[in-house]
Amino acid sequence: MKKSFLFVAFALALPALYDYAEAAVDGWSAGTLTNIRYQSNRILVQQNGATNPSNCDSTAYIVLMDTHAQFEIYNSVLLTAYTTGKNIELGIVGCTNGGTSGYPKINEIWFKP
Repeated sequence: MKKSFLFVAFALALPALYDYAEAAVDGWSAGTLTNIRYQSNRILVQQNGATNPSNCDSTAYIVLMDTHAQFEIYNSVLLTAYTTGKNIELGIVGCTNGGTSGYPKINEIWFKP
């Protein structure tokens, strides 16, 4: 049952994993997710081997903002990657407070089950 659910969740998310309207990234951060923290307007994740291609001043978390067009789908993909312990690549673009201030922001997700 668990594998069927994960397969269905992944299959539904697949078309949105690469959103052509938001295809530009500063770079990629790859690894397994170690923690997920939910706040009112964003999801913060911690990742083994995280990189900081946008040179943000704080790297404690990588953030998915609730204003992202694919927020609900990406949330599901992040949870799937976290619960399965699979490697995930996060496309980073910019920082949460603009310029190099704040945390790196997730713009794309590449999940390779």
